[in-house]
Formats: sequence, structure tokens, C-alpha cells
Amino acid sequence: MRIFEIDDEAGALEFVKNVYCKDKWKYGQLANSSRDYDQGHWKVSLGLGNTLPLTFDHDQMPFIKKHPAINAMWTHLKSLLGEDTILVRAYINGYTYGTDGYAHRDDQWINERYGKDALSETCIFYLNDEWHHDWGGETVVYNEDLEIENAILPKKNRLIVFDSNKLHAARPLSRCYTGVRQVLVMKTASSIVNESRVQFIRDMYSDDTKFERLYNIAVTVFNNDVADNITQAAMYCDIYKDVDTSRPVMKEHLGLYPEELIGTYHELHHEKNILIDELEKNEDITSIVKRDLAILHYAVLFEDNGSKEDMDRLIEIVKANDA
Repeated sequence: MRIFEIDDEAGALEFVKNVYCKDKWKYGQLANSSRDYDQGHWKVSLGLGNTLPLTFDHDQMPFIKKHPAINAMWTHLKSLLGEDTILVRAYINGYTYGTDGYAHRDDQWINERYGKDALSETCIFYLNDEWHHDWGGETVVYNEDLEIENAILPKKNRLIVFDSNKLHAARPLSRCYTGVRQVLVMKTASSIVNESRVQFIRDMYSDDTKFERLYNIAVTVFNNDVADNITQAAMYCDIYKDVDTSRPVMKEHLGLYPEELIGTYHELHHEKNILIDELEKNEDITSIVKRDLAILHYAVLFEDNGSKEDMDRLIEIVKANDA
């Protein structure tokens, strides 16, 4: 574990505390969802999450620009951790008396997906103006024998950084403390976590608004339980309309089926505007292609505030062709 004392001369942490920690709390975030007795704690969602298989460095994403104070803290953190470090996600947690942070590990999927050499770290900024040792609320980190090897009080402007794979928890608060224990949490990883297919689209669409739209479309597709390559291909739904590229290049980049999917989408939607009719009537299109195209187009309409009637038709197409 590394411990830093943050010089908040620019007031970024103070801004986070005074703005985000006032009236944006939502209750029910679980520290360990595998524990039936975890009743949850408070959280401020910043919209700075990450979705497999669309993992990407928030430093290159448009979303963090909406939070200048958070971005400033990330810039400072990156200067401490090194240029190869990327920001996977960030959020604010809050604990009050009676809310318990049960022991858990963070982002185990990083090592599972990218190997043990993919560094994953949890970084916690403490936001409270004062903290008395009688109030409890320590962050504890366990060793492999489940003995506590670190216990850190949440003192103002303190930052701790540790291996995300280590079991850790926020300890309960004393009854005598009537406030909210507040922390800004950033989860970081080595740059190997950047998905190349997301990077490709980011390079093609430097405009933040266009990139954010395509990323959101892909997240909606992901939420419909499709294969990873289809989720990633969803970001390419406008590629043949917007970018001067060839289908052979895209086949090599995406794979045969994902490219055929976006090629068919371009032909039936962008060129002929007959996609939904074809999905309902054309028996030459296989069920799996109909389903995946309907999910893709639903995500596009959802992001673009499209016709409810068309979205309802797409839902029926998915139901009819879901294996």
C-alpha cells in the first residue's frame, strides 16, 4: 500500500465534497453482492464506469470532461502512478452509521481477462474535513491469511493506493458519528486493458459527441446479453456511412460475422431505409442475424430518441428470433 498526502491548493477535492456530496447521494450500492446480509451504502454515480468488452481509458473518453474537478484529481493521480496507468472507473461512496462495507476484491475481471501482468489498483481519496479515531471507518486491507495488514483512518486529503485484488473493506462507523464518511474512488489499470476496437473508433471519431453516441449504443447492445464481438461491432454501426474504409479492412479488424452484420445494417438502414420491414418479412435472413440486427437498431433508436412504434416492432423481432 502507498499513502499520499494531497495538496489541494487548487480546491478540486473541496469542490467534489461541496458539490457532489451535498444532494446527489443514492442509497443501495452493495460492497459485496455475494453477501445476502449486505444492505448497501450511499453512492454518487459520476457516469464514469466501464463495461466489458468496451473497456477504455477515461482519460481519452468524453465523459470525464463533464467533471473538471474529478478530471483534475485524475491528472494528479496519474502523475503519481505513471503514464502507463489508465482510469477504468470512478465514483463517490458514502457511509453512515448502520451501513457496513463488507470485504471484497475490486475488478477481478482485469486479471482474468488480461492476465496477472495487468496491474489493477484501487485509489481512495478521503474527503471529510475532520476525522476522530473514535469514529471508526478505517479502510482495512487483508493479507491472504485474512489478517488485517493495513488499517487507514479516513483523514482529510489523504490518498491510499493498493492492489485491487487484495481483500479490503470500509469498517463500520461509531454510533457517536452522525455524518457521512465520504470517499472519491478511482480504479486504475495498466494500458493493456484498452480494447483495440474501442481505440480504433475513438481515433476515427475525434468529435466527443459522436463518439459518446456510438459508445452508448454499444453499452445498450451489451445489456441485451449478446456476444462480445457483437457488442464491439455496435460501435461501428455508422462506419460505412461516416468513414472512407473498405469491407475487407473491417473484416480483418472485426471478424467475418460482426462485419457482415454492420455491412447488412448499412445496406438496409442507411442506404435503403427498409431495415425493420426486411427483418419482419425477409425469410432469407437467418434468425440469429435478425435478432442481432434488431438489437443493434433498437440501441440506435434508444440513443437517438427514435419512434416508440419502431422500437416495439424491434422488440417483437428479437422475441421471435431469440434462440
